[in-house]
Amino acid sequence: MSLQSDAYYKAAKKNLKQAEEEYYKPAEDMVMHSACKGSLLAIVDYMKGFLVEHNKELVVDDTVVSLYYKCLEINPNFKKLDIHQLMCKCEPIGSKSCTDMLRITKCFDIANAMELIIETKKPS
Repeated sequence: MSLQSDAYYKAAKKNLKQAEEEYYKPAEDMVMHSACKGSLLAIVDYMKGFLVEHNKELVVDDTVVSLYYKCLEINPNFKKLDIHQLMCKCEPIGSKSCTDMLRITKCFDIANAMELIIETKKPS
């Protein structure tokens, strides 16, 4: 694993942990924007780390969906993720934020599932 991919993975874990802390707060204390952004950034950082680890090029204009398809070419386990549920999948990364619990939950669930795929790294 390269230093760059390791840095992406560490950032992903940090973002997911922050999203989790926010997500599990009582509803009246939760900051939805933080839960959303943390989950999304974890997804993006996991995919970027995975791609860098596999010597794939990242481009500035990558979106969540473009990163996803690059990852899918390497590991078919990414097919298990329903990335198409994300409302921001085709937008510039970080340009939108969800404010309803259902959408945030989908993003949070995908981030957690992605963590499992990245950690196993075994194509099926």
